[in-house]
Amino acid sequence: MSSPQEAAQESTQESLQGNGNGAAIVVVNYGSHRLLEHNMADRPWCQHGLSVVVVDNFSTAAERAAVSRLADRNGWTALLQDDNPGFGEAINTGVEHALAAGADSVVLLNPDAVLAPAAAARLADVVRHEPMTLVAPRIVRPSGRPYFTGAVIDRKTGRVRSTAGIVPADDTRIPWITGACMAYSRQLHQATGGFPSGYFLYWEDVDFSLRVARAAGELMITPDVEALHDEGGTQEQDDAPARKGHSPQYYYYNCRNRLLFAARNLPRRQAAGWLLRTPVESFAVLRRGGRRPLVTPVLVWATVRGTAAGSWQLLRALLSRPRTTGTPR
Repeated sequence: MSSPQEAAQESTQESLQGNGNGAAIVVVNYGSHRLLEHNMADRPWCQHGLSVVVVDNFSTAAERAAVSRLADRNGWTALLQDDNPGFGEAINTGVEHALAAGADSVVLLNPDAVLAPAAAARLADVVRHEPMTLVAPRIVRPSGRPYFTGAVIDRKTGRVRSTAGIVPADDTRIPWITGACMAYSRQLHQATGGFPSGYFLYWEDVDFSLRVARAAGELMITPDVEALHDEGGTQEQDDAPARKGHSPQYYYYNCRNRLLFAARNLPRRQAAGWLLRTPVESFAVLRRGGRRPLVTPVLVWATVRGTAAGSWQLLRALLSRPRTTGTPR
């Protein structure tokens, strides 16, 4: 007799094969089963040719049991990690499983994002016809205000700026698409090698977007498809809504990974410019949460530690990098 997880995996394969060219929804979970249940359970994914793969990075035994029950009830595949390898590596685990099961495309979705099955199928259809394109919907907040319609990284400073749609890359900016909700094909996964490792949390999507560009791919926002995103829903301090806010990990990894990205992807002069701007940019990250982070020692300390860790990695890269390195595209 098959285990529940094996049965779910067999069901995924049958669903994909039965629908011809199928797509898979890939979700990384870490302590967020309530969001999975609220945002994804009991929806007609299969009716739209979609399977669901949940990669559960281990948090607690109770969370693991809750995710397993949800997967069994909904016919999802649950990939149960023994530890927490981070977002990017978990994404690759889920994507590779889906592709091996027969999917021709994947739609990545955060547990705190809401995407209708028909909208997910539309994203999969876009990348099916444009296999070298990384696609995202227009993402809005619960209030209806835009959450993501495109973004760029300033090559000179490393500052993140929102844009209206995807702007072309040039010597001053690097466009990127958020990992909160994106879709891409088997072909693009193979061309890029998937998400980068080593970031653990945040900035993997920026690096992946750059990988797409270097593989001669394109970035696209589909304004006719909308997703809802409750930013920080997976980063709550605890179950009390009054204390909802960014976690220490948010500040640590955003500050660290900005500099890790520079160490991995930028020529010496640009990377050095990012390092010099680090105090200003790290303070800007800290201020994203309003006044509370400025007066919360654990969050200030997380920002300082992340900045120090990233600065050390970038400094080591600068000392070992040839001075003749050209500007990567």
